Amino acid sequence: MTKIISIKKFRSIKKKIKRNKKIIVMTNGCFDIVHPGHIDIFEKSKKMGDTLVVLVNSDRSIRMLKGKKRPILKQRERLKILNAIQVIDYIILFNSKTPENIYKELMPDILTKGSQYKKDAIVGSKYIEKNGGKICLVPMLGSYSTTNIIKKIKNL
Repeated sequence: MTKIISIKKFRSIKKKIKRNKKIIVMTNGCFDIVHPGHIDIFEKSKKMGDTLVVLVNSDRSIRMLKGKKRPILKQRERLKILNAIQVIDYIILFNSKTPENIYKELMPDILTKGSQYKKDAIVGSKYIEKNGGKICLVPMLGSYSTTNIIKKIKNL
């Protein structure tokens, strides 16, 4: 079963979730090389609510953010890996540079990000909080990062 859905499809799913008074938790990222830090954020995010939605940068979006040498794994491969992670309920791929407009449209109850981010620097955070949602920074698990993994590989 695929968890990968469109924004339009999630809009109708969200109505049912909210009707049942369930909490929607959302996070996002490139997930270029999925590592234990990502899994930890997914697990901790899922514990904060009932439904975990993961927004994933498309290949085009990653190139806008990180340059033409990225992504390492193409979106089809990244989506396949994320689809296999049990705690994730839904996955939405996006093409824009940031997911700010998706946050505004889907309005999660809780938005989670790794603690390396500053709350004020998270796009859409003010809008989410203004509309009753919460921003939760999840403590980082060790020093895991895709950038560090890439550097390590380059030094082999």
